[in-house]
Amino acid sequence: MTLGRPGLGVEDIDAARARALAAGAVEIEAPVDRPWKPRSSTVQDPGGKHIDLYQG
Repeated sequence: MTLGRPGLGVEDIDAARARALAAGAVEIEAPVDRPWKPRSSTVQDPGGKHIDLYQG
Protein backbone atom coordinates (compact mmCIF):
# COMPACT_ATOMS: atom_id res chain seq x y z
CA MET A 1 0.00 0.00 0.00
CA THR A 2 1.32 3.44 -0.94
CA LEU A 3 0.48 6.36 1.30
CA GLY A 4 0.19 9.85 -0.11
CA ARG A 5 2.21 12.76 1.15
CA PRO A 6 0.55 15.48 3.17
CA GLY A 7 -0.22 18.70 1.37
CA LEU A 8 -1.33 22.11 2.56
CA GLY A 9 -3.30 24.70 0.64
CA VAL A 10 -1.93 28.18 1.36
CA GLU A 11 -2.82 31.69 0.18
CA ASP A 12 0.78 32.83 -0.31
CA ILE A 13 3.20 30.02 -1.10
CA ASP A 14 6.30 32.23 -0.85
CA ALA A 15 5.37 33.37 2.68
CA ALA A 16 4.41 29.83 3.79
CA ARG A 17 7.67 28.43 2.40
CA ALA A 18 9.69 31.14 4.18
CA ARG A 19 7.94 30.35 7.50
CA ALA A 20 8.58 26.62 7.05
CA LEU A 21 12.28 27.16 6.30
CA ALA A 22 12.64 29.54 9.26
CA ALA A 23 11.10 26.84 11.48
CA GLY A 24 13.71 24.28 10.44
CA ALA A 25 12.30 22.71 7.28
CA VAL A 26 14.58 21.92 4.33
CA GLU A 27 13.62 22.93 0.81
CA ILE A 28 13.11 19.97 -1.51
CA GLU A 29 11.55 21.89 -4.41
CA ALA A 30 11.35 25.67 -4.78
CA PRO A 31 7.96 27.14 -5.75
CA VAL A 32 7.13 26.33 -9.34
CA ASP A 33 4.22 26.91 -11.74
CA ARG A 34 2.99 23.90 -13.69
CA PRO A 35 0.12 23.83 -16.20
CA TRP A 36 -1.54 20.78 -14.59
CA LYS A 37 -1.67 21.89 -10.94
CA PRO A 38 -1.55 24.99 -8.74
CA ARG A 39 1.75 26.73 -7.92
CA SER A 40 3.50 24.34 -5.56
CA SER A 41 6.59 23.72 -3.46
CA THR A 42 7.87 20.85 -1.32
CA VAL A 43 9.65 21.07 2.02
CA GLN A 44 10.94 18.42 4.39
CA ASP A 45 10.05 18.83 8.06
CA PRO A 46 12.63 18.23 10.81
CA GLY A 47 11.25 14.69 11.22
CA GLY A 48 12.04 13.86 7.59
CA LYS A 49 8.52 13.99 6.14
CA HIS A 50 7.94 15.74 2.82
CA ILE A 51 5.09 18.26 2.76
CA ASP A 52 3.68 19.72 -0.44
CA LEU A 53 2.52 23.34 -0.35
CA TYR A 54 -0.14 24.41 -2.86
CA GLN A 55 -1.17 27.98 -3.56
CA GLY A 56 -4.82 28.34 -4.21
